Amino acid sequence: MFLTTITLLVLLLSTATTISALPQYPSTGPILPYPTNTTITFYQGLSLGPTYIHNNNLINPGGSAVLPRTIGDCGMEVSRDIIQGGVCRRLRTAGVGVRQQERGTCVFAIWRGSAVCDEGWDGLLAEKTTVVIPRGNGTICVVTGVLDGGRDVEASGLWVCG
Repeated sequence: MFLTTITLLVLLLSTATTISALPQYPSTGPILPYPTNTTITFYQGLSLGPTYIHNNNLINPGGSAVLPRTIGDCGMEVSRDIIQGGVCRRLRTAGVGVRQQERGTCVFAIWRGSAVCDEGWDGLLAEKTTVVIPRGNGTICVVTGVLDGGRDVEASGLWVCG
């Protein structure tokens, strides 16, 4: 009896976590042509340098070479959350996975060297990179450059879809 109760409790908690990790759409009013939030996945243990992964393909920062890679290059998933459109998010992991949307092309901007999505008044505080998240139903992995949990190396990101 005790083992059955524990098993049911674990199943219930894992189902609740899965449901809460799905993007939420407004329940009232007109349906927007694009979502207002999406799932963001946090990864550690990346095997890549300062590059981006796009649909299991490695794209160098200049965007000139695309090499086939496996999904394992994203690293080990450590957590998931919902990211709101237009809201700056401090990043504390080596990589993030941004969920693609079927409605609207989205953009994820990342600031390496800033925890507040700002390049500084002279543009030297942080390096800003914009990654286009095309329509689809997969996840785009982005290397953040954070290797120490954000203690010495800072990064932040902003997701916008429309």
